[in-house]
Formats: sequence, C-alpha cells, structure tokens
Amino acid sequence: MIEPRGKMVLIRPEKIPNISDLIVMAEDTGLKPQAKGEVLAIGPDVSQYIRVGDTVYFEAFDWTRATEDTIIIAEGEIMARDGRKNS
Repeated sequence: MIEPRGKMVLIRPEKIPNISDLIVMAEDTGLKPQAKGEVLAIGPDVSQYIRVGDTVYFEAFDWTRATEDTIIIAEGEIMARDGRKNS
C-alpha cells in the first residue's frame, strides 16, 4: 500500500481526467474542472477533517498519478468533503 507523507492524500478518483480534455474545457468555459474520489490513505499530518473512506472533491489539475488508478494530492487542494454517509 502506498503511504502518503506529510499533508498528502492518496485518492482513487472516479475517473482520471485526460489532460487534453481538461485544457479544452478550461478554455471553453473559463472554469477549472473538478473531480471526485475516495480517500484511500492519508499522511500523518493531515487534519482530522479528512478520513480514509471519505468522498472528496478537488480540482482536476492538482494531482500526481501514484498508480494506474490512484493519485496523490496535497490536503490543501481538497475543496470539499461529502459529509453524507454512504448507505
């Protein structure tokens, strides 16, 4: 298992965006595209607000690919956490 350091968060996004699609979208709308994913692991310095298993929203540009289906982002790049419990 990948273990993030510091304030980094390991996420499984719903879909890893294609960079060329993001550039076209950003130019067309003037908006930054957002992505959603599940938190798989957190670094030791991440606040208690973010927990493993949470669904979080982040800007689609601010990530580093960790494995084929996971990414790593800084805690500060997380825009929101879905507080609703999954049924």
